[in-house]
Amino acid sequence: MVSRLRQAVQRINYYSAARPQTKWAKASTIAMLVCLVLALPATYVADRAARNLTIGKIRQGLLLTGKSGQAVEDATAAMVTPDNARIHQQSASGRIIGKWTVMEQHLTSGFPLTTSTALRIRFDVDMYADKNPREHIDASVATRTLIADALAEKDETDLAQLVRKGETPTRHSVWAWVGNSLLWLMGLTMIAVLCIFFARAIHYTIRKRMAVRAFHYRVAGKCAHCGYDLAGLEFSARCPECGELAQ
Repeated sequence: MVSRLRQAVQRINYYSAARPQTKWAKASTIAMLVCLVLALPATYVADRAARNLTIGKIRQGLLLTGKSGQAVEDATAAMVTPDNARIHQQSASGRIIGKWTVMEQHLTSGFPLTTSTALRIRFDVDMYADKNPREHIDASVATRTLIADALAEKDETDLAQLVRKGETPTRHSVWAWVGNSLLWLMGLTMIAVLCIFFARAIHYTIRKRMAVRAFHYRVAGKCAHCGYDLAGLEFSARCPECGELAQ
């Protein structure tokens, strides 16, 4: 029992002993440290760059004059559908002074996992009284209230609440951030391993070709380094051309 424990301790001491690292081992260690440092910045850049905008519900309507017939604040809003578009066009209860479009936008960010989601509303309000109709303007509170009421009348309660709020708070996922960081770390590590592997393969190929060339130079009686013909020359420890040791 004691001898087995001694053998186990000896194995541990042997495998954990400090050994001189080769240049490739040092390169691997440096590459791992670089991957650890770049994982979080890569996750942040991907979160900012990989943004996806998806269009949801789109609703359109008209702005009609109220009792005064002039002010937009006294106007009423009506939602336009294919079955009531003509009715509003021919309505005598109020003059049409503009049209509105409400667009639901789903904004997601993050790669490869979605780290944040947001639901926003875009307003496009065109006032016919203007010489140049304005598009994508920020509707006033009164106009938004009119539009929300028109949507609520058509059982679009969720969209009506979103119109009143403007947008929902952005939801962030911490676990998605952690997952993206780990995935980017794995990806960067694989790229570093492949780069080191191909670098070692290229280095080995070059060294092998140099060794084969040096062997053929020696067989032909030439300098193994520069290929200078040493035949007929007196023996010297160095090549008269390049000064390297003659082997």
